[in-house]
Amino acid sequence: MKRRSIMAAMMALITAGGLLTGCGANGAKENPGAGQNSVQGESHAKTELTFFHYLEQYQDQFDKLAEMYAEANPDVELKIECIGSDYDKILQTRVASGEVPDIFISGPYMKNQNYASVSYDLSNEEFVKEVEIGPEFKASNGELTAIPFVTQAWGVLYNQEVFEKLGITEAPETLEELDVVCRKIQDAGIIPFAMGYKSDYVKKQLFGFTFGVDENYKQNIEQLANKEKELKDFEFIYKIFDGAELVGKYLQPNPFNDDFATAGAKLGTGEAAMMICGDQIVQNARKANPDSTIGLMPYPLSNDPADAKIYTCASAGLHVSRDSANRDAALEFINWMVTSQEVKDWLSNDMEILSAIKGVTPTGSQVMMDAQKWTSEGKASAWASNLFPQGVETELISAMDKFLLGDISKEEAIDEMNTAWTEFEN
Repeated sequence: MKRRSIMAAMMALITAGGLLTGCGANGAKENPGAGQNSVQGESHAKTELTFFHYLEQYQDQFDKLAEMYAEANPDVELKIECIGSDYDKILQTRVASGEVPDIFISGPYMKNQNYASVSYDLSNEEFVKEVEIGPEFKASNGELTAIPFVTQAWGVLYNQEVFEKLGITEAPETLEELDVVCRKIQDAGIIPFAMGYKSDYVKKQLFGFTFGVDENYKQNIEQLANKEKELKDFEFIYKIFDGAELVGKYLQPNPFNDDFATAGAKLGTGEAAMMICGDQIVQNARKANPDSTIGLMPYPLSNDPADAKIYTCASAGLHVSRDSANRDAALEFINWMVTSQEVKDWLSNDMEILSAIKGVTPTGSQVMMDAQKWTSEGKASAWASNLFPQGVETELISAMDKFLLGDISKEEAIDEMNTAWTEFEN
């Protein structure tokens, strides 16, 4: 059987007039595949599929996925391109210019809705029965505009070796208990928390996902968006700041100099014992220390154990361009992603993630096993800020920064955020 593979040509993007040459904060990386070894003198052209994603922590895994698909479908040339933090900006530029990738990923709810007009309705596809479908990727018109395939968990990530060394065997359920744990870690000469505040999303999640500490978060966000209530009227916002204030007492020096990746590296090496972020950080921790084991526990926001939770979401969905010239081939790729055992194994063993795709069981991941445990015990909520009106987080980031830098008090920060919500035009 001839071995076919994926070409390594970089795609020109219509952004700043230049090529994006790295998979990171300001760039893109196209999967090189094995196009350099492609068979010469082919008698027919391959079908070319373009696939955009932003899951940069998993680039090695996507490289493997591309090789798997090249083996399974030698007549399809798959170009996988990873974009960093400018993903939505770049993708929206492509949408505006009519150059929508054949396949692309988006976040749920509002981010999914942003691409509904250019996404093919997958509702009637046979492979949908292999996926647990929730509301995350249904558009306002009822269409299923993406297939959820990555489910993530967010909370207090901890270095298991550090905890074992210090004899910490119980997850703290209150802020008082977390404070005791932090002091014990600090007394041992280890940084309690590493946070990557250079990455805006780390801060937005700290102050946004945690709206979900209140079980009425959906109603609360609707009332804020409709100007029916003000942020300062809700008890949960004070809990969110109490949690962030405690974490701030036990941070590494200059947390604004670290992004998610460098903070994750500190977690992996044991320089820091904990980090509040999503399970994707395990990839960064393992790159720094392949032998590290990272666990997940709830993030306390008060002295009520009921307020200690992890936060989960079907966070990434696969779209097919509505007007793709290669739509049938794109749908066949999604079918393969959803139904093939080799992809289920890839999701379980290489990505080590939870998924809405049936049959995915990441048994080798401590974080994912912990996430399943806490969820089964009723200690989980949703990524509430996915329901925020588009753009409001941009208005909130200034108050977050000033508070985290110590320039304003939590009361002043809440006032600024309150003003941002009341003045925000939805």
